[in-house]
Amino acid sequence: MASDRAFELLRDDATDPVRWAFFAGVHLLGAQRASLLLSDGAELTVAAAIGLDPDVSPTVRIPIGQGIAGIAAERNVTLFGAAEDARFICVPIEGPHGVLGVVNLTQRNGADFDDLDVTRARELARHLAYLLSQQETGARDAATGLPGQLGFHEALDRELARSNRTGSPFVLLVLDMPGLAALRAEGREDVHEATMHRLADLLRRVTRPYDVVSRYDEERFALLFPHVDGDSRLVARRVTERTEEFLKTVEVGTPMRVGLVHCPTDGVNTHQLLERIHEQLRGGGGEAP
Repeated sequence: MASDRAFELLRDDATDPVRWAFFAGVHLLGAQRASLLLSDGAELTVAAAIGLDPDVSPTVRIPIGQGIAGIAAERNVTLFGAAEDARFICVPIEGPHGVLGVVNLTQRNGADFDDLDVTRARELARHLAYLLSQQETGARDAATGLPGQLGFHEALDRELARSNRTGSPFVLLVLDMPGLAALRAEGREDVHEATMHRLADLLRRVTRPYDVVSRYDEERFALLFPHVDGDSRLVARRVTERTEEFLKTVEVGTPMRVGLVHCPTDGVNTHQLLERIHEQLRGGGGEAP
Protein backbone atom coordinates (compact mmCIF):
# COMPACT_ATOMS: atom_id res chain seq x y z
CA MET A 1 0.00 0.00 0.00
CA ALA A 2 1.05 3.58 -0.53
CA SER A 3 1.31 4.30 3.20
CA ASP A 4 3.71 1.32 3.53
CA ARG A 5 5.77 2.79 0.68
CA ALA A 6 5.86 6.05 2.65
CA PHE A 7 7.29 4.12 5.59
CA GLU A 8 10.02 2.67 3.34
CA LEU A 9 10.93 6.14 2.11
CA LEU A 10 11.52 7.44 5.64
CA ARG A 11 14.97 5.84 5.71
CA ASP A 12 15.93 7.23 2.31
CA ASP A 13 14.90 10.78 3.30
CA ALA A 14 16.36 10.78 6.80
CA THR A 15 18.61 13.74 5.91
CA ASP A 16 15.71 15.85 4.59
CA PRO A 17 13.52 16.79 7.56
CA VAL A 18 10.68 18.18 5.41
CA ARG A 19 10.30 15.11 3.22
CA TRP A 20 10.83 12.81 6.23
CA ALA A 21 8.04 14.54 8.17
CA PHE A 22 5.75 14.41 5.15
CA PHE A 23 6.25 10.69 4.55
CA ALA A 24 5.86 9.97 8.27
CA GLY A 25 2.57 11.87 8.30
CA VAL A 26 1.30 10.05 5.20
CA HIS A 27 2.11 6.70 6.77
CA LEU A 28 0.41 7.52 10.07
CA LEU A 29 -2.69 8.88 8.33
CA GLY A 30 -2.87 5.85 6.03
CA ALA A 31 -3.34 7.83 2.83
CA GLN A 32 -3.10 5.86 -0.41
CA ARG A 33 -2.18 8.99 -2.39
CA ALA A 34 -0.60 12.14 -1.06
CA SER A 35 1.44 15.09 -2.26
CA LEU A 36 3.40 17.92 -0.70
CA LEU A 37 2.89 20.95 -2.94
CA LEU A 38 5.02 24.06 -2.42
CA SER A 39 4.25 27.54 -3.68
CA ASP A 40 6.52 29.83 -5.70
CA GLY A 41 4.00 32.66 -5.40
CA ALA A 42 2.16 31.88 -8.63
CA GLU A 43 1.98 28.10 -8.80
CA LEU A 44 2.20 24.94 -6.70
CA THR A 45 4.77 22.29 -7.58
CA VAL A 46 5.29 18.77 -6.22
CA ALA A 47 8.07 18.55 -3.62
CA ALA A 48 7.21 14.99 -2.54
CA ALA A 49 4.49 12.51 -3.41
CA ILE A 50 3.16 9.02 -2.80
CA GLY A 51 0.88 7.21 -5.24
CA LEU A 52 1.66 9.57 -8.16
CA ASP A 53 3.49 8.61 -11.34
CA PRO A 54 7.13 9.72 -10.72
CA ASP A 55 7.40 10.78 -14.37
CA VAL A 56 4.33 12.99 -14.06
CA SER A 57 5.05 14.58 -10.66
CA PRO A 58 7.82 16.96 -11.93
CA THR A 59 5.47 18.33 -14.60
CA VAL A 60 2.60 19.17 -12.22
CA ARG A 61 2.04 22.92 -11.85
CA ILE A 62 -1.17 24.12 -10.23
CA PRO A 63 -1.94 27.85 -10.51
CA ILE A 64 -2.77 29.49 -7.18
CA GLY A 65 -6.56 29.83 -7.02
CA GLN A 66 -7.33 26.93 -9.34
CA GLY A 67 -8.34 23.40 -8.39
CA ILE A 68 -8.70 22.10 -4.85
CA ALA A 69 -5.06 22.64 -3.91
CA GLY A 70 -4.87 26.06 -5.58
CA ILE A 71 -7.99 27.28 -3.78
CA ALA A 72 -6.77 25.96 -0.41
CA ALA A 73 -3.49 27.86 -0.93
CA GLU A 74 -5.12 31.08 -2.12
CA ARG A 75 -7.76 31.24 0.62
CA ASN A 76 -5.65 29.60 3.35
CA VAL A 77 -8.48 27.19 4.21
CA THR A 78 -8.67 23.44 4.83
CA LEU A 79 -10.81 21.58 2.28
CA PHE A 80 -12.34 18.20 3.22
CA GLY A 81 -14.71 16.24 1.00
CA ALA A 82 -14.97 13.89 -1.93
CA ALA A 83 -13.91 14.17 -5.57
CA GLU A 84 -14.10 11.43 -8.19
CA ASP A 85 -15.47 9.01 -5.56
CA ALA A 86 -12.43 9.51 -3.32
CA ARG A 87 -12.31 11.30 0.03
CA PHE A 88 -9.63 13.95 0.34
CA ILE A 89 -8.10 16.38 2.82
CA CYS A 90 -6.23 19.43 1.54
CA VAL A 91 -4.54 21.55 4.23
CA PRO A 92 -2.59 24.79 3.66
CA ILE A 93 0.90 25.10 5.11
CA GLU A 94 0.96 28.56 6.65
CA GLY A 95 4.32 30.21 7.28
CA PRO A 96 5.09 33.52 9.02
CA HIS A 97 4.79 35.43 5.73
CA GLY A 98 1.95 33.57 4.04
CA VAL A 99 0.99 30.15 2.68
CA LEU A 100 4.04 28.06 1.75
CA GLY A 101 2.10 25.26 0.09
CA VAL A 102 -0.43 22.52 0.84
CA VAL A 103 -0.62 18.92 2.00
CA ASN A 104 -2.95 16.87 -0.20
CA LEU A 105 -4.20 13.49 1.11
CA THR A 106 -6.52 11.13 -0.79
CA GLN A 107 -8.14 7.75 -0.04
CA ARG A 108 -7.41 6.47 3.43
CA ASN A 109 -6.61 2.77 3.73
CA GLY A 110 -9.57 0.74 4.99
CA ALA A 111 -11.91 3.64 5.80
CA ASP A 112 -12.85 7.19 4.90
CA PHE A 113 -11.08 10.17 6.41
CA ASP A 114 -12.91 11.65 9.39
CA ASP A 115 -12.74 14.83 11.50
CA LEU A 116 -9.91 13.40 13.60
CA ASP A 117 -7.87 12.85 10.44
CA VAL A 118 -8.46 16.49 9.49
CA THR A 119 -7.09 17.55 12.87
CA ARG A 120 -4.04 15.33 12.41
CA ALA A 121 -3.48 16.62 8.88
CA ARG A 122 -3.51 20.19 10.23
CA GLU A 123 -0.94 19.21 12.86
CA LEU A 124 1.23 17.74 10.09
CA ALA A 125 0.89 20.97 8.09
CA ARG A 126 1.89 23.06 11.12
CA HIS A 127 4.99 20.92 11.64
CA LEU A 128 5.91 21.20 7.96
CA ALA A 129 5.43 24.97 8.14
CA TYR A 130 7.90 25.11 11.02
CA LEU A 131 10.50 23.01 9.16
CA LEU A 132 10.09 24.99 5.93
CA SER A 133 10.36 28.29 7.80
CA GLN A 134 13.57 27.09 9.45
CA GLN A 135 15.00 26.30 6.03
CA GLU A 136 13.88 29.66 4.69
CA THR A 137 15.46 31.51 7.63
CA GLY A 138 18.76 29.78 6.95
CA ALA A 139 18.68 30.98 3.36
CA ARG A 140 17.90 34.60 4.24
CA ASP A 141 20.03 37.65 4.88
CA ALA A 142 19.57 38.60 8.52
CA ALA A 143 19.98 42.36 7.98
CA THR A 144 17.41 42.86 5.21
CA GLY A 145 15.13 39.83 5.54
CA LEU A 146 15.65 39.11 1.82
CA PRO A 147 16.81 35.74 0.51
CA GLY A 148 20.58 35.53 0.63
CA GLN A 149 22.86 33.96 -1.98
CA LEU A 150 21.72 30.43 -1.08
CA GLY A 151 18.04 31.41 -1.31
CA PHE A 152 18.64 33.11 -4.65
CA HIS A 153 20.33 30.07 -6.15
CA GLU A 154 17.49 27.84 -4.96
CA ALA A 155 14.98 30.16 -6.67
CA LEU A 156 17.11 30.28 -9.83
CA ASP A 157 17.29 26.47 -9.95
CA ARG A 158 13.49 26.26 -9.68
CA GLU A 159 12.96 28.84 -12.42
CA LEU A 160 15.50 27.17 -14.71
CA ALA A 161 13.71 23.83 -14.25
CA ARG A 162 10.41 25.46 -15.18
CA SER A 163 11.93 27.27 -18.16
CA ASN A 164 13.60 24.11 -19.48
CA ARG A 165 10.35 22.19 -19.08
CA THR A 166 7.92 24.73 -20.52
CA GLY A 167 10.10 27.05 -22.59
CA SER A 168 9.00 30.05 -20.51
CA PRO A 169 11.55 32.91 -20.50
CA PHE A 170 12.76 34.92 -17.54
CA VAL A 171 15.07 37.84 -16.80
CA LEU A 172 17.96 37.87 -14.33
CA LEU A 173 19.24 41.23 -13.06
CA VAL A 174 22.23 41.96 -10.82
CA LEU A 175 22.74 45.42 -9.33
CA ASP A 176 26.38 45.90 -8.34
CA MET A 177 27.18 48.93 -6.16
CA PRO A 178 30.95 48.87 -5.54
CA GLY A 179 30.80 52.37 -4.08
CA LEU A 180 29.15 50.92 -0.98
CA ALA A 181 32.44 49.18 -0.20
CA ALA A 182 33.90 52.61 0.59
CA LEU A 183 31.47 52.96 3.48
CA ARG A 184 32.75 49.72 4.99
CA ALA A 185 36.39 50.67 4.33
CA GLU A 186 35.81 53.92 6.21
CA GLY A 187 34.43 52.01 9.17
CA ARG A 188 30.89 53.27 8.58
CA GLU A 189 29.25 49.87 8.99
CA ASP A 190 26.06 51.36 10.39
CA VAL A 191 25.61 53.60 7.33
CA HIS A 192 26.38 50.72 4.98
CA GLU A 193 23.79 48.41 6.58
CA ALA A 194 21.19 51.18 6.79
CA THR A 195 21.69 51.90 3.08
CA MET A 196 21.31 48.22 2.17
CA HIS A 197 18.19 47.99 4.32
CA ARG A 198 16.63 51.01 2.56
CA LEU A 199 17.54 49.55 -0.82
CA ALA A 200 15.88 46.25 0.16
CA ASP A 201 12.68 48.09 1.08
CA LEU A 202 12.78 49.99 -2.23
CA LEU A 203 13.24 46.81 -4.26
CA ARG A 204 10.32 45.14 -2.49
CA ARG A 205 8.08 48.07 -3.41
CA VAL A 206 8.95 48.28 -7.11
CA THR A 207 8.82 44.54 -7.92
CA ARG A 208 5.89 42.18 -8.38
CA PRO A 209 4.80 39.70 -5.66
CA TYR A 210 6.20 36.72 -7.57
CA ASP A 211 9.55 38.32 -8.47
CA VAL A 212 12.57 37.16 -6.45
CA VAL A 213 14.65 39.88 -4.78
CA SER A 214 17.79 38.77 -2.96
CA ARG A 215 20.81 40.29 -1.27
CA TYR A 216 23.49 38.42 -3.16
CA ASP A 217 26.46 39.75 -1.19
CA GLU A 218 27.68 42.87 0.59
CA GLU A 219 27.38 45.18 -2.43
CA ARG A 220 25.03 43.34 -4.79
CA PHE A 221 21.36 42.55 -5.16
CA ALA A 222 20.23 39.80 -7.53
CA LEU A 223 16.69 39.77 -8.90
CA LEU A 224 14.78 37.19 -10.91
CA PHE A 225 11.75 38.19 -12.99
CA PRO A 226 9.57 35.31 -14.24
CA HIS A 227 7.74 36.07 -17.46
CA VAL A 228 4.28 35.42 -16.04
CA ASP A 229 1.76 38.05 -17.08
CA GLY A 230 3.77 40.98 -18.36
CA ASP A 231 7.07 42.24 -19.73
CA SER A 232 9.75 41.43 -17.19
CA ARG A 233 12.17 43.66 -19.08
CA LEU A 234 10.02 46.68 -18.22
CA VAL A 235 10.01 45.70 -14.56
CA ALA A 236 13.81 45.34 -14.65
CA ARG A 237 14.10 48.82 -16.19
CA ARG A 238 11.88 50.31 -13.48
CA VAL A 239 13.95 48.64 -10.76
CA THR A 240 17.20 49.92 -12.25
CA GLU A 241 15.94 53.48 -12.67
CA ARG A 242 14.53 53.69 -9.14
CA THR A 243 17.73 52.27 -7.66
CA GLU A 244 19.86 54.79 -9.55
CA GLU A 245 17.61 57.61 -8.30
CA PHE A 246 18.04 56.40 -4.73
CA LEU A 247 21.83 56.12 -5.02
CA LYS A 248 22.02 59.77 -6.07
CA THR A 249 20.87 60.64 -2.56
CA VAL A 250 23.69 58.59 -1.02
CA GLU A 251 27.39 59.42 -1.32
CA VAL A 252 28.70 56.15 -2.74
CA GLY A 253 31.15 57.45 -5.34
CA THR A 254 31.44 54.67 -7.94
CA PRO A 255 28.38 54.39 -10.21
CA MET A 256 26.18 51.31 -10.10
CA ARG A 257 26.95 48.55 -12.58
CA VAL A 258 24.18 46.44 -14.09
CA GLY A 259 24.24 42.82 -15.22
CA LEU A 260 21.19 41.71 -17.22
CA VAL A 261 20.56 38.39 -18.97
CA HIS A 262 17.59 36.63 -20.50
CA CYS A 263 16.91 32.91 -20.35
CA PRO A 264 17.02 31.08 -22.71
CA THR A 265 18.58 33.70 -25.05
CA ASP A 266 21.75 34.23 -22.98
CA GLY A 267 21.98 30.78 -21.44
CA VAL A 268 20.05 27.73 -20.32
CA ASN A 269 21.85 26.89 -17.06
CA THR A 270 23.22 28.65 -13.99
CA HIS A 271 26.84 28.70 -15.17
CA GLN A 272 26.03 30.25 -18.54
CA LEU A 273 23.76 32.94 -17.11
CA LEU A 274 26.04 33.98 -14.23
CA GLU A 275 29.16 33.91 -16.41
CA ARG A 276 27.45 36.28 -18.85
CA ILE A 277 26.53 38.61 -15.98
CA HIS A 278 30.08 38.53 -14.61
CA GLU A 279 31.40 39.44 -18.06
CA GLN A 280 29.07 42.44 -18.15
CA LEU A 281 30.07 43.58 -14.66
CA ARG A 282 33.80 43.20 -15.39
CA GLY A 283 33.28 45.36 -18.45
CA GLY A 284 31.60 48.11 -16.46
CA GLY A 285 28.06 46.86 -16.75
CA GLY A 286 25.76 45.60 -19.46
CA GLU A 287 23.25 47.51 -21.50
CA ALA A 288 20.40 49.12 -19.59
CA PRO A 289 17.22 47.04 -19.39
